[in-house]
Amino acid sequence: MASAAAPQSSLDKLAAEDRTATDRAASEPQLVAARRAMIDSQLRPSGISEASLLEAMGRLPREDFVAAGQRAIAYMDRALPLGGGRMLSAPLTQARLLQEARPRRSDRALLIGGGSGYLAALLAPQVASLTVVEPERRLREMAPPEKVRAEKVMAEMATAQTVTTETGSAEAASAGMMAPRAVHWQEAPLAEGWAAGAPYDLIVIDGAAECIPDAIAIQLTPDGRLVTGVVQRGVTRLAIGRGIGPGVEHGVAQGSGQAEGAIPGRAGGTGRLALQPLAEIGFPVLEAFAAPRKWSF
Repeated sequence: MASAAAPQSSLDKLAAEDRTATDRAASEPQLVAARRAMIDSQLRPSGISEASLLEAMGRLPREDFVAAGQRAIAYMDRALPLGGGRMLSAPLTQARLLQEARPRRSDRALLIGGGSGYLAALLAPQVASLTVVEPERRLREMAPPEKVRAEKVMAEMATAQTVTTETGSAEAASAGMMAPRAVHWQEAPLAEGWAAGAPYDLIVIDGAAECIPDAIAIQLTPDGRLVTGVVQRGVTRLAIGRGIGPGVEHGVAQGSGQAEGAIPGRAGGTGRLALQPLAEIGFPVLEAFAAPRKWSF
């Protein structure tokens, strides 16, 4: 007796699963090519020249830090939604943040807005220690465990025939993928930073702020650096600044040194933070850093 045919729905399901597996396998070379195109078509032409940063972004699989349905567009020059109003900043935006931050191996660093972990994975090997503040656990769980991610990157490096950088330097190429350091994730409100680990030599805010709270400014060392996006008159810009001691309210230092167009603190506090806007660039706006609304009549 002939065996009964499987129900059509079951056959369709098996076929769909087979196509999905095939597509997933076929997509890996495409994703590697997209990663290289990101370096050559987005980052280099826009002034990203730090060899170690280019190497790190050329190795780290950005597609592992987005939702499954967004893997194919992970390297597009735009921010990607992570849900709940949060975004993964565009590759160029995050590259500019890190290039201007100039992380050092001796830095105690704080990253505010860890999201799904992509920027943290780029920054961690470059500093002595990294604390990441992210209030949404679901975002942290989007990324693969650090051990799995490191093994994937190392496997890709082992199979590569050559490593090419703009300088052609093997030392510069390997610098971007130094042994990963421990990343300390903290579940806390973005606008509070993480005072328990302060002071920090470097604070990076992955997003645009209308104001920088005193609570964050005072977590910098006296000559610490802060790199962030800011919102001025509805436009987002990259800004860098330094903590320069207690006693003065925050402001944005323009080229003349005047505190015009200030990025205010939430309340009069003890932190002094001078921020210098550098260039207009697209940042996701962080609602946690919204300026207090004023009454108008």
